Amino acid sequence: MARKRLSDLLRAEAQPTSVPENVSPPATPAQPTPQAQSPSLTEPSNDQQVRELTASLKQAHQQIETLQGQLRTEQTLVQNLTTDLKQAKAKEKALAQAQQQVKDLTAQLTSLQALSPQLAEQETLIKKLYSEIQTLEAQLKTTLETQKTLTVSQSSVSLARLSLPPRYIAPAQPDSELSNEDIGWFD
Repeated sequence: MARKRLSDLLRAEAQPTSVPENVSPPATPAQPTPQAQSPSLTEPSNDQQVRELTASLKQAHQQIETLQGQLRTEQTLVQNLTTDLKQAKAKEKALAQAQQQVKDLTAQLTSLQALSPQLAEQETLIKKLYSEIQTLEAQLKTTLETQKTLTVSQSSVSLARLSLPPRYIAPAQPDSELSNEDIGWFD
């Protein structure tokens, strides 16, 4: 059903009601006719209807304004909820990534814990090798010091040899047999 405008309703009320053609007017003039009473009754009722319609129109405008306010409020709530939903999804994604990182780190920790005894063995081996290196360094130091003292003593011996005059050694002569006559023995 289409809504009628206020002006259309007022025109419809202001127009006199038409009398059907087949109905004849009453013959007795003593009784007041409905048409005669109609103008006096319709005018106050029209004013009253206009007031009622204006009041209902104001009320409708107020309802429209409140509904528009509620609509704006609902729209802001929808926008807030949409941003909250986006933030929640982002947080959910970040949480999933963090959980995956925790799983990866747990797996790495487990593998490192499995390697822990091997690392302990290697650490003890490293300590042992380090102590052996230190003992070998100490031995090398003592050996170098001993060698140094030996070279000093050898150099002093060689210096002592150099300080003595060389001894004369006759050259080797061939063996020759001399006869007694050569020597001067006569008999």
